[in-house]
Amino acid sequence: MRSLTRPRRRDALDARTRRYLIKKTREARLVPAHDPWIKRAWKTFRGTKARSLIDQALDRFSFGKCAYCEQRDARDIEHFMPQSVYPSRMFAWENFLRACSTCNTAKSDQFPLDPLGGRLLLEPCQDDPLDYFEWDLLTGATGLNSQPDRYPLASNTRDMIDLDRESIREERRFKIENLTLLLELVVRQTPVQPKVRSLVQAHLSIIRPHLGIVRQLFLRPDPAYRDLIREAQDKLPEIRKWIAPWL
Repeated sequence: MRSLTRPRRRDALDARTRRYLIKKTREARLVPAHDPWIKRAWKTFRGTKARSLIDQALDRFSFGKCAYCEQRDARDIEHFMPQSVYPSRMFAWENFLRACSTCNTAKSDQFPLDPLGGRLLLEPCQDDPLDYFEWDLLTGATGLNSQPDRYPLASNTRDMIDLDRESIREERRFKIENLTLLLELVVRQTPVQPKVRSLVQAHLSIIRPHLGIVRQLFLRPDPAYRDLIREAQDKLPEIRKWIAPWL
């Protein structure tokens, strides 16, 4: 999971699609939570041109990756505030996230709140996951920030969406293992071989999964990796350009 920058609705969607969402929002505001109309309206929406254009807009800022686990080829529109509970938000651009079916199903219509009504779930367009998670670079496990104001959001998000499921944890571990091996080659080679350079660039591409843990590697490096990160960037300055779009 990494932070995302959601474009404004007027920049992301054409005028016709914006008008469609406004119209549907007006209708949805009259509907109570859990009303059967909600499922029928969303089923109808799936076959519209507006749905296709919204899919494209979500893919542009999320690069087709799940907003939660960062898996590629995510296809679901996930309602951060569940449509069944908050029907007035079911057609709100600001409430849409791209998600894989696994994360979307796991989250379902859950939306935990604290006693004062504050949300207990991270929103990657509003929160920086790096402020809440502390990934283990050796195992890929999702650790939690222990600060009292951050732990509840981190814990709920990890456990509710199962962000530490074995398959994802192993992929994060493999990502860091391969990237650090490549960076070690960068440091050792003079000059850096074109193949190694290309592989490093590919691993750091914004379209690749699991950049959340890689952000930690570069922004808050463990002492064991600090010299490697510095020396690799000095040896191959292009690294700074490759990571800039998502760092």
